[in-house]
Amino acid sequence: MKMAVEIPASFDCRATAAVLRSGGSIALAGHAAAVMSVLLISKSRRIECCALLAWCVVVYLAIRVSMDAQFFELLADNPAGQFDEWLDAAGLRKNSGPRTIQDRRRGALRLWRALVVAVAIEIALMLPGALHLIP
Repeated sequence: MKMAVEIPASFDCRATAAVLRSGGSIALAGHAAAVMSVLLISKSRRIECCALLAWCVVVYLAIRVSMDAQFFELLADNPAGQFDEWLDAAGLRKNSGPRTIQDRRRGALRLWRALVVAVAIEIALMLPGALHLIP
C-alpha cells in the first residue's frame, strides 16, 4: 500500500509548471496539423471546418495552459493568498474562495489534458488527407 507523502508546495508548483510548459510543444503540433488539414483536404469542407474549429480550441487552451505555467512559477515563490488577491483585482477570476495548491494543480492539468485531446483530434482530422496522398 502506497503511503501519502507530503510534497512541498514550492516543488509541487514548479513540477506542475514544468508539465504545463510542455503544452507549448503540444500546441505547435496542433498548429501544424491544422495547416496540413486545410492544405491536404480541399475536397471535404466539413473536415476543414472541423479542423478549423479544433484549431480554435487548441489556441484557447494553449493560451490558458501557458498562463497557468507562469502562474505556477509565481505561486512557487509567493503566497497563494497574495496571488488570489491579484487575480481578483485584475478581474481574472471570480471570487471563489481559497483554493489549495492541489486544487489548482488539478484544474491546470485538466486544461493541459484537454489541450492534448484537442491536438489528437486535429491530427485525426488531418490523417484522411495525408493517407489519401499515399499511392
